[in-house]
Amino acid sequence: MWSDLCSGLYSYGFNGWQSIGIMLLHLGVFGGMIYLIIRMLIPKSKREDSAMALLKEQFAKGLISKEEFRERKEVLKN
Repeated sequence: MWSDLCSGLYSYGFNGWQSIGIMLLHLGVFGGMIYLIIRMLIPKSKREDSAMALLKEQFAKGLISKEEFRERKEVLKN
């Protein structure tokens, strides 16, 4: 089965390891495209809302002070 997948690349002078490398490269490009599509589908406001929720949770647990909460909140707004 594996040789059937790579047989087309052998005709171009690639050996087995080079064929695997090319397939991994294509897999990486395909995975990157899927990642970018998902990033574009999730609105930026939703991602920011989760950051604000995390900030509020840290403040509620007492992990950060009131001043630090305000500073970070201003950073997230900009």
